[in-house]
Amino acid sequence: MIATDTMYKIAFVTLKYKWLAIDRHGKIILTPYIFDNGPDYVEEGLFRYEENGKMGFANLQGQKVIKATFDFVEPFKRGLAAFNIGGHRERFDDEHWTWSGGLWGFINKKGNVEIKPRFTKTYGFENKFAEAWTQDKKHILIDKKGNTQQILTK
Repeated sequence: MIATDTMYKIAFVTLKYKWLAIDRHGKIILTPYIFDNGPDYVEEGLFRYEENGKMGFANLQGQKVIKATFDFVEPFKRGLAAFNIGGHRERFDDEHWTWSGGLWGFINKKGNVEIKPRFTKTYGFENKFAEAWTQDKKHILIDKKGNTQQILTK
């Protein structure tokens, strides 16, 4: 069975129960990250893809704009995306999973590290700040430079 979801210069198709992104000539371009039973959502013009067990970002033309070098990445929010190095996938319940372990940091849309991986958990930026948890278990708010703006719990 083949199903498609067309986007600009590429199409997402399923082939033997695996999602792929192909060009207009049927050439396989990349393997999209699967979220919510289909290809990843586009956030700020980019979507996540997987390659050799790592994750990166592609644009709507199917160009890999950030190489797949991260163990896990969250979608972009306010120009930055959280990334994880050293973690692993862990089952949450019968249908869902979560990412556990490793350290989190943030990259910009060029793939440059803006905030080095030093947090045990993060949530993406809302307005000016993101929530983060330090290795010594402090719950803090950080700005886009990674500076602590407020300690929420010690």
